[in-house]
Amino acid sequence: MRVTYTHRLGQNSKGTTRELTDTEAAWLIERGHARPADTATDTPAADTAPDDTPAPDAATLAELKARAEACGLPTYGTKAQLADRIAEHQGA
Repeated sequence: MRVTYTHRLGQNSKGTTRELTDTEAAWLIERGHARPADTATDTPAADTAPDDTPAPDAATLAELKARAEACGLPTYGTKAQLADRIAEHQGA
């Protein structure tokens, strides 16, 4: 089940949409930490990064991880590795 976080939890910032098991999603929704995701508005396009994010060299590690996730890329590695992965995906 896809949920959108309504509060910052761990590495997940407010507004992040994630795919969770039904049990995990129900637990978060019940406690008010998330809401069911509306797929039309909460799911970013898989092949594009959000336009309002800073350039990879100016972004924080958390921002780069969010951009990588939005592009469907792995989110592990250093800041430089993530920036390179995102740039390569965008064809830059």
